[in-house]
Amino acid sequence: MLDSVGNVASAIEEQHAVTGEISSNMQSAVSAIQDIENSLIRITGAFGAVVTASGDVKINVERLVA
Repeated sequence: MLDSVGNVASAIEEQHAVTGEISSNMQSAVSAIQDIENSLIRITGAFGAVVTASGDVKINVERLVA
């Protein structure tokens, strides 16, 4: 009987450790996803700035040619 109780306690401890590791891994994944999101926001902003600058260059070239 004590062996069975010990086995159950051991299994519970192991399950607790695995659950903790899964939780830690999920937190790391969320952090990585947030980093990716922030990078995409910066890339989108930079792309918008390039589009605006390209439009300005086009306008200036058109003025020079006219």
